[in-house]
Amino acid sequence: MTISTKLVTMSIKLVTMSALVGALTTCSDTQFNGFSNNPPVKAGAKTSDASKTVDDNSANEPPLGDAGGGTRPTATCTNGSTVQSDTQELIFKKPQASCQWNSSGNSGKAGGVMTARTLQTVEASLPVGAILCGMQLKSQSGTLRYDDAFFFMADEYMILNSWNSFTHYFEKDGSLIKWNWDKIVNTRYVEGGDKPFCFGSAKSCDVPPTEKPGAFDVRFGDGDIFALGQKIANDGKIDFTLATTGDDDSGLDCMHTELNMTVTFLYVN
Repeated sequence: MTISTKLVTMSIKLVTMSALVGALTTCSDTQFNGFSNNPPVKAGAKTSDASKTVDDNSANEPPLGDAGGGTRPTATCTNGSTVQSDTQELIFKKPQASCQWNSSGNSGKAGGVMTARTLQTVEASLPVGAILCGMQLKSQSGTLRYDDAFFFMADEYMILNSWNSFTHYFEKDGSLIKWNWDKIVNTRYVEGGDKPFCFGSAKSCDVPPTEKPGAFDVRFGDGDIFALGQKIANDGKIDFTLATTGDDDSGLDCMHTELNMTVTFLYVN
């Protein structure tokens, strides 16, 4: 092969390689990973205090319920339907007494062991047949204090707790976790506290640590909350239950300050 022929061949290869690199670069910038650069459709601004309409004009801040992750249940919450918003107040009073050991399923005192709990239930309501698209739980002040740990349930399903290491003890119902005190009574606390647990791919999971005052703000994603909604609120009401636990400190354990909070539902009726 002559030198001129080699030069022509090399030039062709360089041009081909340049075109290939350009194509790969374009692919990686757009849809190489299966997703386009176009932003997802998000719920638009509120049209009134009671509702908001989903459209293609998304705000910069993702709306309540449009969390990443989870499985989008249906196009119902994102296809232009009017998503209703309903905020209700939930008040959990300060318990009148600490743990009732050796009573109602509680065991006897034991340091460092979850031996007892107190329970309070507050009812919220939703229209029968409503499809949940999002939910937020938010305290109204930064003064919540509890001892030792707390668990928060919607009907029989645990959606939040302050001590994540206990979560794996519970049985699962699909992606949901069923509350059962018998699964954790007499289990040992993690020394020094633990991070909180929030059900599913919660968009935010801000929970104060044990024995320190603070606020909490938890937002659940639409796919996750849809799965929960299929199990609860079928009769138009939801029982929210707060369980506070303790080990052996009379007057301190199983206690919490009054918890004044709101629950905000986003739903399609």
